[in-house]
Amino acid sequence: MRIFLKDIASDLLSEYGNALADHCVVFPNNRSILFFRKYLSELIYKPLFMPSLQTISSLLSGQSNLKEGEPVQLVYELYKVYTETGNMKKSFDEFYHWGEMLLGDFNDIDKYLVDPDLLFTNLADIKEIDQKFGGLDENVIAIIKQFWTNFEVSNMTGEKKDFLNVWETLPAVYRNFNKILKSKGLAYEGMISREQVEMVKASPAGWKEEIHLFHFVGFNALNKCEKTILGELRKSDRAKFYWDYDPYYLNNRDHEAGHFIRQNIDEFPQEKEYYLNRETGCRIRVYSAPSEVAQAKLIPSLINDTVVNDNPNETAIILADENLLVPVLNSLPETVRNINVTMGYPLFHTPVYSLVHQLLRLHKNRTEGTGGITFYYNDVINILQHQYVIFNFPADAGSVINEIRERNLLRINRNSLLLNELFELIFTDVFNNRTYLQDVLSKVVELFEDYQAEKDGNNSRLKLQQEYIYSLILPLNQLSLIMEDTGMCLGIDLYYRLIDRIMRQVIIPFSGEPLQGLQVMGILETRSLDFKNIIFLSANEGKIPKSPAGNSYIPYNLREAFGLPTIRHSDSIFAYYFYRLLQRARNVSFIYNSSTDGLRSGEMSRFLLQIKYDEKYAAAFRNTRFNILPAARVKDRIERTPLVNEAISSLYLDGGTSKYLSPSGINTWISCKMKFYYRYIAGLQEAEEVLEEVDPLAFGNMLHHVMKEIYFPYVGKVLSKADINDILSGEANLGKMAEKAFRKVFMKNSPGEIRGKNLVITSIIENMTRQILKADTKYAPFEIVSLEENYKGSVTARVNGMTREIPLGGNIDRIDRSLGVHRILDYKSGADSVEIKDIDSLFDYGEKNRNSAAFQTLLYCELYMQNTEVNSLRPSLYPVRKIFDDDFSDIFSVKNGEGRGSLESYAAVRDTFLGGLMKILSDIFNPAVDIEMTSDSQKCRYCPYNMLCNRKV
Repeated sequence: MRIFLKDIASDLLSEYGNALADHCVVFPNNRSILFFRKYLSELIYKPLFMPSLQTISSLLSGQSNLKEGEPVQLVYELYKVYTETGNMKKSFDEFYHWGEMLLGDFNDIDKYLVDPDLLFTNLADIKEIDQKFGGLDENVIAIIKQFWTNFEVSNMTGEKKDFLNVWETLPAVYRNFNKILKSKGLAYEGMISREQVEMVKASPAGWKEEIHLFHFVGFNALNKCEKTILGELRKSDRAKFYWDYDPYYLNNRDHEAGHFIRQNIDEFPQEKEYYLNRETGCRIRVYSAPSEVAQAKLIPSLINDTVVNDNPNETAIILADENLLVPVLNSLPETVRNINVTMGYPLFHTPVYSLVHQLLRLHKNRTEGTGGITFYYNDVINILQHQYVIFNFPADAGSVINEIRERNLLRINRNSLLLNELFELIFTDVFNNRTYLQDVLSKVVELFEDYQAEKDGNNSRLKLQQEYIYSLILPLNQLSLIMEDTGMCLGIDLYYRLIDRIMRQVIIPFSGEPLQGLQVMGILETRSLDFKNIIFLSANEGKIPKSPAGNSYIPYNLREAFGLPTIRHSDSIFAYYFYRLLQRARNVSFIYNSSTDGLRSGEMSRFLLQIKYDEKYAAAFRNTRFNILPAARVKDRIERTPLVNEAISSLYLDGGTSKYLSPSGINTWISCKMKFYYRYIAGLQEAEEVLEEVDPLAFGNMLHHVMKEIYFPYVGKVLSKADINDILSGEANLGKMAEKAFRKVFMKNSPGEIRGKNLVITSIIENMTRQILKADTKYAPFEIVSLEENYKGSVTARVNGMTREIPLGGNIDRIDRSLGVHRILDYKSGADSVEIKDIDSLFDYGEKNRNSAAFQTLLYCELYMQNTEVNSLRPSLYPVRKIFDDDFSDIFSVKNGEGRGSLESYAAVRDTFLGGLMKILSDIFNPAVDIEMTSDSQKCRYCPYNMLCNRKV
C-alpha cells in the first residue's frame, strides 16, 4: 500500500538530502509529524540532520512574542474591557457564555483578516452599502444588502435595539481588547495569526530566515491568514506544497469534499501529484447497530476478518464519538497484542471526576444559619461512599451514613462530620475556590502514599488513581494562578461549570509505543494518515459531519459575506476527512447507531448515503441484530422444599419462639405469597433510606402518635362530649402535638426547623386529628379501655394432617367502651373503606378490591375476645380521608352473605371469619401450596421487592 507521508518523505530525501536541515516541513497536526518522522528515519541510511517538523499553529506561535492566554483568562479580560467600553452591568457569571461566543467571533475575524470596523457597521441607510463596500464583490454586497434590508432598521423592536447597541460597541471592544492583551503579552490564536501576517508581509525573506524552504503537507481548509502567509512565502520562493486528494472528488466541482483542495491547488500549485491510481478497489461495508455499545461489540468479528500486526498503517479504529473509547477498549479481542490510543483516556471516565463534582455540589448546596453550617444529606452520603473516601476511612464514613439514615437527617451540621483530617478538608467552613480542590485531592494522594508505605507494597491500582489525580491538579493550579493574577472572583456556579469544562478537556496519555499495533483515534487525528483496514464507529448524521455549535453574535448572512466560516465550511471539511480515508484503504467498515432512543435520529451519515448511490463505491449495507438473551428469568414461584417448610414451621410452630402471625403478615400472604416469603421467611429487610418527603407509612405513624398522646391520660376513664370539646379548644396544644409527632417519627428527634411542605404536613395531621375528635364527640360518652396495646391469641388449623395452634398477635390502635359495647377501632390514613363485599372475599386471593383493613379489624376483634370475656364487640374503622364527609360512619357494611348490612357485632360473622382464617393459615403451612408471585402486577408498583421479582414498573 502506498502511503502519502511516506511518498513525501522519500521525495524530500531524494531531492534535498543533507540540505533538509535548513528546511521546515509543516503539517496539519502532531500525529502527522510522528508518522512522517518514522517514515523518514526508515529511509535514511546515513547520519543526517532532520528538518524542522512543525504544525501550522506551532509555526506561527513560535514566531510571536505574545503568549496564547488560557480561555478563562481571555474571557475575563474581555469582560473587563466590555464592561468599561460597552457600559454593561452584568456579573462575570452572566457574561461568561456570551464572552466565549464573542471571543470566538474575534478569533474568526482575525484568522480571516476581516476589518472589524467594516463588519460591525450599522448600515441604517442602504445607500451607504455601495459607498462603504464598493471594493467588494457584487455578490458579497448583495448578501450584505439582503441582511440589512431584512433587518428593517425603520421598524425597530426592543430586541433589534439591543442588538444594534451591542453591535455598534464591538469595534471599540475589539480594539481595546487587543490593546490590553498586547500590553500583557497575551493573545488569542487568531490575534497571533494576524500579527504574523503583518510580519511576513513586511519581510517575506526575513520571516524565520533560518529556514531556507518550507514544505506544507496535507492541508485542506486554510484560513485567510494561513493563505496570506503561504502566498508571501511562495512569492519569495520559500514554499512548496503537497496536497492529498482523489481526482474523483477534485474534478467534480459539485463535490463538497474537494471544495478547499480545489482552491488550494489553484492558489498554490504543487510540483508533483500524490494521488493514487488504484489498481484494486476499496471494499466498503456499512453496518447498522441497535445501540451505541453494540457498535463496539461488532469490532471482534470485523478484526477477525483482517490481519492485525504491529504495522501502524495496517488497521485503525476511528471514533467519531470519543465517548465510545471505553466500550471499544473493552471489546477488543485478546489476539490484538499492541494498541495505541492516540486520544488518551478522558479524565471524566475516572473516579476523580465524580469526586470533584460531588465536592463542588456539596458546597453549592450548603447553608449557613444560626446553628452553623449544614450540608445536604445526599451530598454528604455521595462523598462518603466515594471510593477514595471510603477506602481511607471506612469506619468513619459508615458511622456517619448510618446516623444519617437512622435519624433521617436531611441537613447535617458540619461539626458532626469532622472525624478525621480528610473530612476536615472536605467539610471546611471556608470554601476557597483557589485552593479547596487541590487541598482535598493532595490529601487523598498523601493517604494513598501512606497506605502503600505501611503495606510496603507497590499497589498498581492505587498508583493509577494517583496519576488520575495528578493530571487534574496541574490545570487546577493554573486556574488558581490566573484567578490570583487577574483578581478574578468566581461564583460557585461559574466555578462549577469551569471546572467541569477543564476536567472534560484533560486527557490522560496512555503509555506504550505510539507507532505499533492497532491505532484507535478520533477523526481529526486521521489527517494525512493512511490505513489499509479501517473500522469507523458512530457514522451517524450529526457525528460525521459533526453538527457545529453555531454560537456566534455575527449573523449568518454577514459571516458568509465576509468570508467567515459557516456550517457549509464545516461540512466541506468533514467531507474531505471522510473521503480521504477511502483513498488508499483496502477494507473499510462503517458502523452507525440505528436506534431512535431519546434525541437520537438513528440516521446514517449523509456521506454514507452518498456512497450508497455512487457507482464508484460498491458499498454493502447490512443490518445487524444481536440475539440478546434476557437475564435468567426469575421464577414466579418458590417450590415448597423441606428446607422452606422447616423455615416456616420453625418461625411460628416452634414452641420456643415468641413470633406470631400478625394481621399485616396474613394480609401480605393473601396479597402476594412471594412478598410474604421475602419479608417474613427470608427476613429481607427494606433498605433504610433517608426520607426527604413524608411517605404514607410515616404519615400514618404520625397520626397514630398524636391520637395516642391525646387519649393516653384518659385510659380507664370515661370521656364526655364536653371533655373532647375541651381538647378541641386547645388548638395550640394540638399543633404542638402534631409538631412533636413529626419530629419523633420523621426527624427522629433531630434538631432543626420544620419548614416548607413539612409545615403543611403537620397542619394536615392537626386537621385530621381535630376531625377524629369531632367524630368522637358523636360517640361520647365512652371509656378508653386501651391504646396501642399488644394482644396475642391463636387459631387452630390443619398442618400436615394434624391440628395445630397457630400463634397470632397484633397491636390494636384503640379499644373503647360505650353502653356495654366494646369498639375495636383502627385508624387508617389511606384510601380505605368500611364496605365489605362479603366475609369470604376477605380471604379471596384473586379479589382485587379485597378490604384488607376490614380483615385486620376483625382479626383484632378475635384477639381481644380471646383475651377477655367480652362478647359484645363492634369492629370500627376511621378512614381519615373520608372522616370529613357529612355522612361519615365508622361502622362496617357487609353487602352480601352472612352479617349483611351494618356490622354492629363481630359475633354475627365470627364463624364465617374463623373458617376463612383457618383455611388461609392451613395454606401458609401446607407443603402443597407453592409460594408464588401475585398475578396482579399493579401490586408490584410500590413493592420493595419488585426488582427481585424482575417486576419493577
